[in-house]
Amino acid sequence: MSIQSDFDMSLIEIDRIVISKASIDNPKNLELKSGVMEVTYTFNHAVSIDARFIRVVFICDLNARESEESTDKISGHFEIMFLFRMNELDHLISRESSGPPSIKRNLAVALANIAYSTSRGIIYTRCQGAGVGKPILPIVSNQTLSKMLS
Repeated sequence: MSIQSDFDMSLIEIDRIVISKASIDNPKNLELKSGVMEVTYTFNHAVSIDARFIRVVFICDLNARESEESTDKISGHFEIMFLFRMNELDHLISRESSGPPSIKRNLAVALANIAYSTSRGIIYTRCQGAGVGKPILPIVSNQTLSKMLS
């Protein structure tokens, strides 16, 4: 499945990034060089048509353990808000008679990709020295993000 862009990516500006939550809990002071990593993440979108903003919140939870059997773990929770400014927003959203406007799929995937990739670096940096011995979030394709946003 190919994801085609029906808009000019240069029209997207990141207005601000806010790390609203970034917690890492390692009560046993574990130092994991390898082990089991469970990561879950989601995206929340909101549109302000008048202000020409799209807000994307990336939420990520992680749990790392030495093995499947281990009960000791390192856990983390992150919420990172991205505020994107888009001058030509009207043709990139859908308006239903009831409910808030929604972002067209190709734009949602593009914004999720930017938020995810940037969050990977933020979370990796925040986890330095926390006992998690490897990068947290894997690289994902646009197709994976598209399926997730379905």
